[in-house]
Amino acid sequence: MALDRFDTVIVQHEYGIYPGPDGGDVVPLLRRLRAPSIVVLHTFLPIPRPGRRVCWSSLWPRPVRW
Repeated sequence: MALDRFDTVIVQHEYGIYPGPDGGDVVPLLRRLRAPSIVVLHTFLPIPRPGRRVCWSSLWPRPVRW
């Protein structure tokens, strides 16, 4: 993947930027990356609807505690 040529990949995530339900089409791209990635969530809802929760919880390789 072309992005793997970089030392780090920074992904800016906002619902509606990426295609798919709740921008979820970015998740397969992140899973294919070999380079380390930083994901910036511009909107973080304390009680997201189920589709958004699935999307952002898929952005991390392991569970995150808040």
